[in-house]
Amino acid sequence: MRDGRIDIWINSYGGFTHTAMHVIEAIELARRNDVIVRTIVPSLALSAGSLMAVVGTPGERYIARKAEHLLHYGTIGGLAHTPEQVERSKAYQKRSFNNILSHYRDNSEVPDLENKISDDGFFVPAAQAIKWKLADKYMDKLVIGY
Repeated sequence: MRDGRIDIWINSYGGFTHTAMHVIEAIELARRNDVIVRTIVPSLALSAGSLMAVVGTPGERYIARKAEHLLHYGTIGGLAHTPEQVERSKAYQKRSFNNILSHYRDNSEVPDLENKISDDGFFVPAAQAIKWKLADKYMDKLVIGY
């Protein structure tokens, strides 16, 4: 960080939701302390990368003209062997899905969000990402430096 601003470049094929949520908590902490957090997507923000990209400071979320987001609920693995384990796994999956829904609802305006992220291949091109407030502006308006 320098002069109250952090730039986070996101080029991600996805990852672990728990790891993304850790980074998101740090971004939100910075924002609560009046730090501008610019998220910059030069190519891909898939899955966990998209979750991180949308939490940047409103007005400071950049995307390249040919970049894309991928929104989906993710996958929850596990080997349930007993009925109790199956029920616990289902409950965890539901909580995880609802957390992701809440995150996108708080940080974007994607219509029919629940149905869209249930589609595991929901790619959002840059122009649509800006329209739905997953990003704010194209990278060609990004000023690098201070």
